[in-house]
Amino acid sequence: MALQLELITGAPAKQKLAAGATLLVGRTDKAHFQVPDDPTLSGVHFELREEGGKVMLRDAGSRAGTFLQGARVTEPVEVQAGDRIQAGQSIFLIVDIPSFGSWTLEAAPQGWEEMPAQGYHERVEEGPVSSLLFTEEPQDSDQTLADYVAAQQLILRELRPEWQHGEPRPLPYPGAEEAIALDIRVPAGNAAAGEVRQLYVRQAKRFGTATLTAADGKIPEARKAFEQALRGAKFEPPPPAG
Repeated sequence: MALQLELITGAPAKQKLAAGATLLVGRTDKAHFQVPDDPTLSGVHFELREEGGKVMLRDAGSRAGTFLQGARVTEPVEVQAGDRIQAGQSIFLIVDIPSFGSWTLEAAPQGWEEMPAQGYHERVEEGPVSSLLFTEEPQDSDQTLADYVAAQQLILRELRPEWQHGEPRPLPYPGAEEAIALDIRVPAGNAAAGEVRQLYVRQAKRFGTATLTAADGKIPEARKAFEQALRGAKFEPPPPAG
């Protein structure tokens, strides 16, 4: 899980708290998270900083003060999911959002169970289990996404020569420089017949892959879960060091 700051008064707004980053909140364009309609906010009113797995709140010398759970913030203090921050007339909520590495989701697939650091699987008592996994790896050259996908397919064909690969389909995807969708048909054999559906994305020097696996008879519902999880999902690798 990752933390996100949401404005719950006035016009809805939200922003993820990136690992190792500082989020400035205030009224003017000096802030990353801007609330221009609240005249009681300072230009930069408070900041949130991720430090070693903790998110710390600090007042930025505001006129009206910053309050966490009703108590005035006079020194840096850790915040948790569910905490409320009041600054001026604005109220913010700290919320948990699903995340797997550089993948951030707006919502988990309904009725599926999280596998920490991996993704989700369908809740079933017996029989084949559908799964959705999120992976990523750095780009070690100026390889295009199409070349990366072709290399991944080559490896998979060597491991599973009986699988039937569809044609890769480039598509636009918010927040990614490149995106490609791919469907693979899994014929009956050692495992149940079914489908593997993948979304590959590239952002800067990192590749990400979302992989859905489902057996025949479960494909329609699994596809719905896949679409639900990826609706509003983002792939946001941290900026390179230095």
